[in-house]
Amino acid sequence: MQATQPPKLARWLLHQFGCSPNNDAVIGDLDERYRQDRSRMWYWSQVLTAIVISFVQEVSAHKLLAMRALIAGWLVKTVWLGLLASSVFGLATAPPKYSVRLVPLLIASAMSIAVCAMSAWLVSRVSGPHYQAMVLLYLAIELLTVPIIINLRISVPFPAVIVGYYGPIAFLWPQPFATYLNLALMNLGYPLSPVAALWCGSILTAVTTLIAGRVVRNPTALPDGSIAKRA
Repeated sequence: MQATQPPKLARWLLHQFGCSPNNDAVIGDLDERYRQDRSRMWYWSQVLTAIVISFVQEVSAHKLLAMRALIAGWLVKTVWLGLLASSVFGLATAPPKYSVRLVPLLIASAMSIAVCAMSAWLVSRVSGPHYQAMVLLYLAIELLTVPIIINLRISVPFPAVIVGYYGPIAFLWPQPFATYLNLALMNLGYPLSPVAALWCGSILTAVTTLIAGRVVRNPTALPDGSIAKRA
């Protein structure tokens, strides 16, 4: 017998990441059709399709807003990496190598996480009621650029590179997450492989960006364009 309740995780994903202005109506329609003897696989496919289509439609319909949001996020990142990071990171690589160096390393890591969150918050702030699609766009570009640059063997010199582990992607947020995590674990005697470090760095980047961008808190836009938390 068909369950009356749709898959909770799929429904939660659509509730949080669906970018359509009519997202609640989409959820209600899928729930109703699911109760009419649709399969769980069908529900999952519809949810993923709805998220992707609503994201593409929002970005396509608001191209100038998308550019403004991306420039805002990249501006914060550029100021941090270009003007401040090299000085802070230098503390983390200065001798002695182990216990003393770990303290400034953790400070640099915390500052980098804070700036990453600030850039995502600013993207959300300047995007108004379209914040979900713009935050997802900002995150997608950061994550998708990593394998592209690595596969094309593009080298981008940047002053914020420390130790040189991930120099080609030094200007992307996954790089400091991955490098700092690996350096911290290396000081403790548990180094990660480059692939594992990049995976972990990408996951930490995604979590930080989504939380700071208020996607997981799912506020809703008011008529005046301000944002209020959904009950």
